[in-house]
Amino acid sequence: NKYELFAGQNAMLKAMGQPYSELGRVRIVDTRGKMAVGHVEFSCEPIVPGDIAIPFAEKPAITFHMPERFDRFMPSNGKASGRIVLAKDFDLLLGTGSKIYMNVGANQGIKVGDYFRAVRTYEADLRDPVDSLSLTRRSTRRLSKDGCLPGPRNLRST
Repeated sequence: NKYELFAGQNAMLKAMGQPYSELGRVRIVDTRGKMAVGHVEFSCEPIVPGDIAIPFAEKPAITFHMPERFDRFMPSNGKASGRIVLAKDFDLLLGTGSKIYMNVGANQGIKVGDYFRAVRTYEADLRDPVDSLSLTRRSTRRLSKDGCLPGPRNLRST
């Protein structure tokens, strides 16, 4: 896919290395000269001839915990931050359970099981002529005791 979901995505992907998908686990049950015979023990997706096989490496288990309290307005804690660069199957819209790839890792002190907050600024929307119209309408609303008041006269509050 030659199109970027955000400016600089392709350069970040190139710097991160070759993306690949972990399809499943195969156990070798026999070897014959230059050939190995395997049995698919577990798969997340279909495995087809031509897929690459690499030695299996056990990964540490991740312990899940619910945050005690999710504060939507918590300021940054100053620890390492990164960017979501890619998602499994090149997905665009992500949610609970989605697998993502970030441009930070062990070199920045990130460990398996660390948690990040996903946040978004609206700077890119302000630069886009179409999106900025919608964002301006939303951001110019003012609340009063009686409810929502319209913003400037040339904009409608919806």
